[in-house]
Amino acid sequence: ERKTFKIAPPTDIMSRLQAFLPQIQAANASLQNMKPEDLDIEQVEEDEQYIEMNLGLGVYEHKREVSDSEDDEDDDD
Repeated sequence: ERKTFKIAPPTDIMSRLQAFLPQIQAANASLQNMKPEDLDIEQVEEDEQYIEMNLGLGVYEHKREVSDSEDDEDDDD
């Protein structure tokens, strides 16, 4: 015997997703029609504004800077 399940009415997130997908599809289509050199985000003119992000891979360890006076105290031990 096969079980049947009721389908819940569309949730808010599903409605938003269904509205968003056509928008992203249209945006992707417009990008396809643009010249590749217009889409190059790596080449920025000197007078253009940009956001610089310096990203690191892996885990950074924060090392506390030790002053000279603290070094001298450690040497006395």
